[in-house]
Amino acid sequence: MNNTFTILVRAGNSQAIQGISQIDGGEIHLTYDPTKLSIDALSDITAGASLGTVLQSQRNNTTGTLDYAAGTLTLPVQGEFTLVTIRFRALASTGSGVTLIQASSAPYRENVLTLDGAAITPTPTPMSVKINP
Repeated sequence: MNNTFTILVRAGNSQAIQGISQIDGGEIHLTYDPTKLSIDALSDITAGASLGTVLQSQRNNTTGTLDYAAGTLTLPVQGEFTLVTIRFRALASTGSGVTLIQASSAPYRENVLTLDGAAITPTPTPMSVKINP
């Protein structure tokens, strides 16, 4: 325990979905078990190169939430890209099980990708993490 690991939150729209084939903004809201994982500092949340203008970057290790949004003021992005890189610290063993890092589905914490104000809702995949003693 007390080791760190990094995850990349990848996004993209390689096919035109709901009429959007390029991306100029992205928003992700993650939940994690704060008894197992922490994000030590805001500097552990790093913007991807494609959407480099950070609009929101906050974490709460008491509730186990991360809220992040970024965009670009230049050309939109096409294809897949890294939205954000996050460094977590392992706090406690998961025993024989795993802990999840997953996208929130709570109201007002929707995950979206945008182009010129039009939004699509991506289908995020949860990530299983096993922490050994």
